[in-house]
Amino acid sequence: MDQLERALKAANERVARAVKALAPKHKGGEMAEFQAAVAEQLRLEREVALAKGEETAVVIDWRPRWDVGAPLPHVLSSGLRTILIYMVSEPDPAWDGSYANLVDPASDASEPLAIVEFNHCYAHRFGGHNDEVIAGHPLYGKGLQAYRAHEVANSRWLASEQAINSVHRGYRPEAWTSLKHYLLEFHDEVFECLTKGYEVQLARCSFREAVDWAAGRLFEN
Repeated sequence: MDQLERALKAANERVARAVKALAPKHKGGEMAEFQAAVAEQLRLEREVALAKGEETAVVIDWRPRWDVGAPLPHVLSSGLRTILIYMVSEPDPAWDGSYANLVDPASDASEPLAIVEFNHCYAHRFGGHNDEVIAGHPLYGKGLQAYRAHEVANSRWLASEQAINSVHRGYRPEAWTSLKHYLLEFHDEVFECLTKGYEVQLARCSFREAVDWAAGRLFEN
């Protein structure tokens, strides 16, 4: 543990140096060093938190990735089914950074959308903080990363829900081992759920069409 904490301290110092190097006139390689330093910092944050048995945000390879600008997530839930819709990132090789494309979810225009159905979703939360205040999140410094999907290890939320249900006469601890706590950091919202898994399908349609499809899905047997 001491070795891990010393390594994390060194990583934090490396990030601080990398940030300072971004300010003056660049000599080349500063951004690559900053990105590498942050990646190492996040890796060690997770290792330290996991070694301590603390709640930890572990980044997962979620596909497809969402647009970091405004993925416009929508959530529909019936208590039995929970469905998340968001706009998929489609990089434009011709984009020069001088303009932004604004998407109106009420428009009939077709967009690249991901429709995610969570299997046996016990509970979900949606809304909350945006990317500008991520540093105030309890999992910041314990692996939490902007615009990424995470599985939360040692989840307090999951443990709390399990404790509540433990008073039921039919309570079976093993039934809770298959539930996972997912946390998705969008630009302006956060989506979290306790579920056994998820399935993703892609669509190119309007948000209204995707929401209509999802609403119908909620009432299927």
